[in-house]
Amino acid sequence: AAGTTGTFSITSTALTDGIHSLTFKALDAAGNVSSASTALAVTVDTATVAPSALDLAVESDTSGAGTAGTTTDNLTNDTTPTITGTAEAGSYVVLYDTDGSTILGTAVTSGTNAAGAAGGTDTWSITSSTLSTGIHSLTAIATDAAGNVSSTSTALSITIDTATVAPTNLWSSRATVPAGRPPITSRMTTPQRSPVRPRRGVR
Repeated sequence: AAGTTGTFSITSTALTDGIHSLTFKALDAAGNVSSASTALAVTVDTATVAPSALDLAVESDTSGAGTAGTTTDNLTNDTTPTITGTAEAGSYVVLYDTDGSTILGTAVTSGTNAAGAAGGTDTWSITSSTLSTGIHSLTAIATDAAGNVSSTSTALSITIDTATVAPTNLWSSRATVPAGRPPITSRMTTPQRSPVRPRRGVR
């Protein structure tokens, strides 16, 4: 008769990144070999990619009507702008300010990673905490479901501009005149000389 069951533990030899379907067979003291066990799917994931395609969301990229401003120039008067980008699906993304240590917000990338190591990418969106007026160089770092931490993303430079100055040094090209009078204009005239008539008797 078959003996009682017990537990076992095996440390595997090195596995490559990706999905592995592991099965087991048992050999008892009498030399009997069992059939293969039900497969165990194990995903080995040792790296993740840095977040990419950082951009100021269109709804946060403000522009002044009638000016040279656009919704693609990364110039905005929104002090809590929304930043978008891509990273490994299901990864945890942290957005940093210029100093690389001030955290502006976090998000979890859409989608799930079931395709093995460094799987497919998806999108994320973070609404930043309040930014001061001026230029900010924003970066992001991702941590995937396996605990791998990415390198820092390429920086996104945005400018926060919340005020403008009033026009100065105003002047008028026409003088102010009393109501009902025509405007004063400046016109140069050439003096007219009277003809010189010769005097009689003078030679």
